[in-house]
Amino acid sequence: MDEEGFVFFMKKKRKTGSTISACVENARQLESFFLEHGKSAADSSEDDLDLFISSILEGEVVAKFMWTLQYYFLYMENQALLKYSQIVREMHIAKSRKPFKLKDFKDVDSDSIEKLSAVGIDTVEDMLEAGRTKAKRAKLSEKTGVSIDEIVELAKLSNLTRLGAVKSVRARLYHDSGFDTIEKISKVTGKELIRATKEFIERTGFAGIPPTPKEAENAVKTATKLSDIVEL
Repeated sequence: MDEEGFVFFMKKKRKTGSTISACVENARQLESFFLEHGKSAADSSEDDLDLFISSILEGEVVAKFMWTLQYYFLYMENQALLKYSQIVREMHIAKSRKPFKLKDFKDVDSDSIEKLSAVGIDTVEDMLEAGRTKAKRAKLSEKTGVSIDEIVELAKLSNLTRLGAVKSVRARLYHDSGFDTIEKISKVTGKELIRATKEFIERTGFAGIPPTPKEAENAVKTATKLSDIVEL
């Protein structure tokens, strides 16, 4: 591990001494674990990181640890683990929140929701875990009989709830008006988001209202800090 290079990288990011120390210590622990398994952070996979988490970390520690490792993966230019560490962190943070049920999304098929529930897919967190990648969605579709298109839609709706105050109706409005990914929302202004959703409502008769200026601004601001975790 090139600790000197990592420290220099973090200083360029204008991080505090305590943050740098925590990041270096956690990166050192990760690399030590990977070395024992014949790997390094440069060539490790999601499965390798999962093994590290299950073997070394516990409970609430995971989210904080993943936050520090994000900087290390960014420094190592391992985009796959950078993105996955963000996903893992969000999943663990979500466990402390009240779960949002898939059945509570506006205009979802109740039969499909029941089929997913039968295999333990009830919440947005469940869907983001089970339907995040194409391979996982194919497996879930085969297992439940729910179409790939429906699973993709539910995964996209679940992804949009990561914006915060975006749940049943608002997630459906964004999705159906063309803002079905975090990235698309991050590329517009709050005013543009309001205008586009208002035009959609007027054109289709959608049973809902556009976001308020504050809602729209918060959605866009949050979207710029996140990346989509649903593989399309």
